[in-house]
Amino acid sequence: MALIFSEELSEDDKFPNHELAASIASKVYFFLEEYDDSLQLALRAGEMFNIHEHSQYVDTLISRCVDKYIEERLRLEEDRKDGMEEDAPFRVNPKLESIINKMFERCFQDHQYTQAIGIAL
Repeated sequence: MALIFSEELSEDDKFPNHELAASIASKVYFFLEEYDDSLQLALRAGEMFNIHEHSQYVDTLISRCVDKYIEERLRLEEDRKDGMEEDAPFRVNPKLESIINKMFERCFQDHQYTQAIGIAL
């Protein structure tokens, strides 16, 4: 019941703490091993999802985020190859792209260049 309430609050942009509600719901879903739901809520959590935190929660969701981003980029490339680039309804989720960009920044700050290359590949 509390999880449903927190998730509903995270969807309400008028609620002043909707990002906090999304963060809480994301962590609950993570511990329930519902990783896709957890990732979606973490993306809604905005800055409350701290990619600089070194924890199993963040590391797992970052890994899922990279996988999801790759999946979406490959789908976009397939659309382009099929000649649907102008009319393609599918675009890469900007929130996923933002997390990937933050990951590159984190890699450069931490001098983890091989990790940045791995993400790029």
